[in-house]
Amino acid sequence: MPAVPEAQPIFASEWLASVPTSLRRADPFIHRLARENDELYSAIRNQLEACWSEIPLTDRPRVLLGLLRSKQDVQHERARDVLFAGTTLARLGWQVGWEPSGSDGKTPDFLLRKDGLEVLAEAVTPEVDGPLPASKDTQRFRDAIASIESEYGIWVSDLVFTREADHEAARQHFVDAMATAREDELEQMLGEYTAAGANIRYRLQRLSKPTTGPHLGTEPIMFWGAVGYDELRAAIVKKITKYQRPLIAITGVPTGGTPDFVALDEVMYGSEFVTFHRTSATTSVGRSGGLLIERGEAGALIRKHLVGVLGVRVEMPAGAVRHKVRMHLFHAQEDQHTLASAFLPVPQTVLRPNGDRLDLVPTGEPSWSMVPGDK
Repeated sequence: MPAVPEAQPIFASEWLASVPTSLRRADPFIHRLARENDELYSAIRNQLEACWSEIPLTDRPRVLLGLLRSKQDVQHERARDVLFAGTTLARLGWQVGWEPSGSDGKTPDFLLRKDGLEVLAEAVTPEVDGPLPASKDTQRFRDAIASIESEYGIWVSDLVFTREADHEAARQHFVDAMATAREDELEQMLGEYTAAGANIRYRLQRLSKPTTGPHLGTEPIMFWGAVGYDELRAAIVKKITKYQRPLIAITGVPTGGTPDFVALDEVMYGSEFVTFHRTSATTSVGRSGGLLIERGEAGALIRKHLVGVLGVRVEMPAGAVRHKVRMHLFHAQEDQHTLASAFLPVPQTVLRPNGDRLDLVPTGEPSWSMVPGDK
């Protein structure tokens, strides 16, 4: 992959000139990050630029730069996680080859080399529930409803909102819908707004905190930002089918909801259950589900090519103005002693043979974390 021309910074003046100076509440996060000048936004910008500057000038990845500037918040966050993970691994002694070009024309996020090991690393983006992807229709709809003082989220399954749509009529529809919503009907109610240039199918859900504008989400509703088994499996199978080589999949882990990396642990190895044996007054513990016992063609691909899943959790502790990164590597192959050692002190869950079974063995430093870009 060619280097970025002139090794430009993320917030280069040429790109900054294309960012509006007058921002709306619903504008992309990257635009607010580029234009806001308070302590928090300035510190985050500096942190991103510090990490970017750690990549050698000739190796700075063009695709990643575009994603860091993406107006889709999900894509920006994915790129931020990749940047933080890659620069952190470089600090831990890995040789990180950013966006290496192969003879097959396929370009992973980076190639990792250390102690004779070589493995591809690629970020996967599970299709999970969350904000609607950025689009012209979505932005026009946001503009129509942004001024509504709301305690509801609007969960959308179909959205068409073209230039011909009447903003005021759409706004009034949702004002009326929220005013007349009944709590006992929220889960079942599926509303529809159809007018010239507009077709919206939706339902309302009360938010935990009132907002200055309705939160937009996608159907079907699950847990916001949760890493789901089906979603992650599909994303990983797609990547290993593409590369057909040893692969570490990188996925972002939400800072809210399920604490730490518990959800990802269950996705990888299944949910733990306890069986009670009445006759002997004893119990036994087992697990069900998980990527490692996936069946069929998908399971065969996972067991053949997936080296592990690296969860990346980007946090901002209370009172701080800079992100810190925590990672956890979940191994997908047994007896990876060399790989486990190469990733230390990053916490890991290793598969260790024990007779006719595999034990899940923790290694690494559980409290490990790093502040990306911090010298």
